[in-house]
Amino acid sequence: MFAIACHDGKILCVDGTSVIRKPISDISTIEELVVAVQAHGHWVLQDQYENTLDLESMSFTRAVITDSLIVDRHHNGGIVTIRRDDRYLRANNNDQIDMLAVTHGLWETFRFFEVDLVRDVMQLMRNQWVRKSTGKIADIDFSGFENEFLMVDGCRVDIHENFPFINYEKDLLKEKGSAPNSIIMHLDEWKPEEFLLYNPVVMYAFFGKGMISDQFRVSVESLFEIGKFQGTVLIVTNNSEEYVYGIINKKYRKDIKIFYMNAIDQQDYVDCRISIFNKKFIYEYQPFLYIDLDVVIDLPIKNFLTKLVISDKCSAQVEEERWVTQTPSCGATLYADDSFPIEDDAGFNGGVIGIPSFQKFGRYLRAADVMMRKYMHIHGRKSIPYDDQSILNFIFRKFDIFSGDLITPRTSVPAAEKIDFSKNDALGFAHFWPCIYREDRSLRMKNYLSILRDDDKPDVLI
Repeated sequence: MFAIACHDGKILCVDGTSVIRKPISDISTIEELVVAVQAHGHWVLQDQYENTLDLESMSFTRAVITDSLIVDRHHNGGIVTIRRDDRYLRANNNDQIDMLAVTHGLWETFRFFEVDLVRDVMQLMRNQWVRKSTGKIADIDFSGFENEFLMVDGCRVDIHENFPFINYEKDLLKEKGSAPNSIIMHLDEWKPEEFLLYNPVVMYAFFGKGMISDQFRVSVESLFEIGKFQGTVLIVTNNSEEYVYGIINKKYRKDIKIFYMNAIDQQDYVDCRISIFNKKFIYEYQPFLYIDLDVVIDLPIKNFLTKLVISDKCSAQVEEERWVTQTPSCGATLYADDSFPIEDDAGFNGGVIGIPSFQKFGRYLRAADVMMRKYMHIHGRKSIPYDDQSILNFIFRKFDIFSGDLITPRTSVPAAEKIDFSKNDALGFAHFWPCIYREDRSLRMKNYLSILRDDDKPDVLI
């Protein structure tokens, strides 16, 4: 079963019962494709419902095949012509097709591509990819598609040698048509390079109303305005969509995804960030960044996110004089019941947490969710001090999947008594948790964002 590309790279697609030509970038799903199918030695063109193209009306109205096509393969680069007797299939410049040509030229030539290959190229086009060896977003040029190659960072990539994705295991994501979390392409014909999907998501846990809503508004605005974030913002909340959208500036709403969760007590409010790790939809994104509501983003974060996606460890801000083996807020209660050899037991704050990939680290995060539920069932709902932060400290250290190197130097913690802030304070993330009272915390966050908005400092990548 093959998709059909015209000489200019446009693909034959179904439009109602007719055939039109569309650029691959305009195709929403592979179900739109017209496919060439060989049956009993003959070729037919079909739609997704296996209706066959009637060669007189050029519409998909035949359930029973009574006519067939001949595909002639030519020796110049995989080009084919498609005919019935002495009439050739022709692509017209109005993006229609007919079967009226009595000889073949440029407009009567086509290429066959496996449907899976076209699907994967579509996924490549719709997403951004970070080249692991450079940590930079790859520049991918699709203009050579009709000639069976792409240009990646200025290097030629042969389509048939690299697609369908040879390193793409058949898992739940492939079945649902999502992009893989990484691919390997061979540049300049033979040089293997790994490219990681860049589809970032930032998550907030937003429960309740009042002063907490002010913090939420400031943090989200700083994420988009100062952080210049481009991606999805996932808001886990027990508030209505109307209430949430009423807080967020209209121009950012298209990037917001709301996930509703019921919440009654403190365990609901904070442990939701553990239970969200068991939701399948979260695996579509990478990297993943969790941010507390009392965090102001004070520098552009794209460079940080590309570093996160190629990282081999999850990250958070290491706290001085707090240890997994001794400090309750960093997992000491759990460690006491299940100790293990540990070289570096420095604890971290859960206010900013970076996860490179759920495909890579998802099993550990799912283990955190299962452990949390089972431990609370045995010891009581309030048995884990500091809840999610303790759980993640314990899990990250037990499975050796943590490093503070990315987030620690990029996080500042403005002291509660500090009144004046300066543009020189910006590291990337300003976590205002030392402010005891929410009113004071909200006010300090607002003041800092006002300073950042008036800042004439050039953009600094973190």
